[in-house]
Amino acid sequence: MSIDLELVLTRVPAFLFMFALDHAKSVNGSVVTGSAKPSNLKEALLLLPFRERSVFVLRSVLQMDEALVGEIVEIPLREVRKVWMKALSRIRDVLPSDFFRGKDR
Repeated sequence: MSIDLELVLTRVPAFLFMFALDHAKSVNGSVVTGSAKPSNLKEALLLLPFRERSVFVLRSVLQMDEALVGEIVEIPLREVRKVWMKALSRIRDVLPSDFFRGKDR
């Protein structure tokens, strides 16, 4: 007898992200400092503390829902929202003002 179980390969299990974040933090969890203003998103992300960077990337770049981000980063849902908003605010503060304008404008 065969049971047809669907295997979803497009979603990586949360615990794998947890291991990846733990390893990334142990290897390079520090904040990059410098006096020059970042000119792109990658440079701006490197200025964020590790937790803010992790939440921002999981939520905004990988478009994961808040509950899953909380599970991966191991913080409550309410804290995910606070950390994400703080990261977004910091990124907006350091990037050039025209960064967020569309290319057609």
